Amino acid sequence: FEGRVSTDVGVQVSSLAPTKKPLLSTGQERFFIERRRKTCYYHYGILFFAGDNAMLENIKWIFFDLGSTLIDETAADTRRITEMISGTDITEEAYREKRFEMIQKGLNGDLSTIDYFGLTKTPWHSEDEVPYPDVVSTLTEMKQRGYKLGVIANQNYGTEQRLDHWNLLQFFDSIAASAEPGMAKPDPAIFEWALSQADCCSQNAVMVGDRLDNDMAPANRLGMHTVRLLRGLGAYHNPQSVDEKPEYTISSLAELLDLVE
Repeated sequence: FEGRVSTDVGVQVSSLAPTKKPLLSTGQERFFIERRRKTCYYHYGILFFAGDNAMLENIKWIFFDLGSTLIDETAADTRRITEMISGTDITEEAYREKRFEMIQKGLNGDLSTIDYFGLTKTPWHSEDEVPYPDVVSTLTEMKQRGYKLGVIANQNYGTEQRLDHWNLLQFFDSIAASAEPGMAKPDPAIFEWALSQADCCSQNAVMVGDRLDNDMAPANRLGMHTVRLLRGLGAYHNPQSVDEKPEYTISSLAELLDLVE
């Protein structure tokens, strides 16, 4: 299919017309569309821009969120759910279905679901987290291209130690983890602090993350370039304001390489 796209977030599939161009496989549906040289893909009823060659120019720094961006939290999430519902008649499937329902309403998925079922939030087990398979290869290529890399993330104390444990610390030139500077996303202050530490103007920096509220909105307000990565629960959220709309949307970290020189 191909057709006109009227927004940088996506379009409903019904607005597209058939084409004989090669198809781009994206989960349950297969679509191909181009606009401003941007490849798009279908994700839960909306077409998102997937990226193209060298769209971002004059970039010096690329900042990353950690959870559900570089770090896979699936096992830690499952463990927390299991612990919270232990001793109740609530199933993991029921919890996940209700959480998805809450997210579709624009609410905080976990907090709303915990409140709905009357559960007690249990500790998060960071030891269950692991890097996604495409992280090392992508960061290696970014460094080889000469980019400075940084972290802007809401994290407990010990972020550098965890990154070192995952053999990722070597890639980063600056780390702004909320526990250390005492600021947390979505407060723009932590982004400003990171840019100050990097001695970089917002126009020369990119923020890559999964959250519209924590990553895209504050970075957009500061004039940073924004790239949304469709991973984790954040992939199911829809923008609630203009500030939350990402400049680009990708479905894998490796696609970031197509956005920069």
